[in-house]
Amino acid sequence: MELRERAATNPGGVAELWLDDIESCKNAVSIIGTLFVFTLVFRFNACYDRWWEARIFWVSYSINSCREYALQLLVFKHHFSLSEG
Repeated sequence: MELRERAATNPGGVAELWLDDIESCKNAVSIIGTLFVFTLVFRFNACYDRWWEARIFWVSYSINSCREYALQLLVFKHHFSLSEG
């Protein structure tokens, strides 16, 4: 027998009290769920911001390193060609 049927056959009984508790609990669960979702969204945003800052740093670091390495190669090639001839 379903809980609603039991509450209908025995008003004021345990089944009816349980239904009242379940109905009042739905609001609390929805509020807690909403707060949980907002917390996750803010944490994911913070995590993404940290990842993006690290990516920007890494890209700028690698680009600068590649430029310096290319300039060193050009200088080495220029000095090597001058010393040969």
